[in-house]
Amino acid sequence: AKRILGDPEAAQATAAEALRLLEQRRAAGETSDSDTIALALAYATKAQIGEFTNDPNAMTYSGRAAELLKPLAEGPNALVAAKRAYVDVLVRVGFDQLRSSQYEAAERTTAHAAKLADSLGARDLSDFGMAAFYTEASAWRVEALWSLGRLDEARRVAEDAIAVADKVLAQRPGYRMALHAQQLLVSDAAYMYMTELNPLQSLEG
Repeated sequence: AKRILGDPEAAQATAAEALRLLEQRRAAGETSDSDTIALALAYATKAQIGEFTNDPNAMTYSGRAAELLKPLAEGPNALVAAKRAYVDVLVRVGFDQLRSSQYEAAERTTAHAAKLADSLGARDLSDFGMAAFYTEASAWRVEALWSLGRLDEARRVAEDAIAVADKVLAQRPGYRMALHAQQLLVSDAAYMYMTELNPLQSLEG
């Protein structure tokens, strides 16, 4: 909240203290699922703040978060709470990879995030949170596909995710993440059509 309100230094200090306490608990043997999820989300928060402050270690933080969650989210007895947190973290990792020009990795990560979000109720709107993460993951995936020259695939992903975002916003008009993803997706789709000299379709998008 402090980061959003324009106080990144205070947010950074709060995140650092949370990480210190959680790592301290882990070092003392507290490795419960809930503790691990909390620690992972603390690293994800630190990564998000790092992106805002241009911290070169932001990708390291998001990578650590994913590393902590993967065994809980992808194991044979995967926890729903861990899967939900993992979707959040994978979207963050994919964004960091994209901004570091790691387009192949970003495409794989965001595709995985979208697939996992779908399995948790994204596309059928049984979980609006996962639907919002699905659209955001897809928005970053479109950018990665576009950068890789896979325009047909990028267009298909964009059209699908725009449809999901539209459905979310029809029921939750103020849903910030879905609104942001929709704006990114519509802009990317329009630009793709423009680059293919199809201005009429770009206006329809």
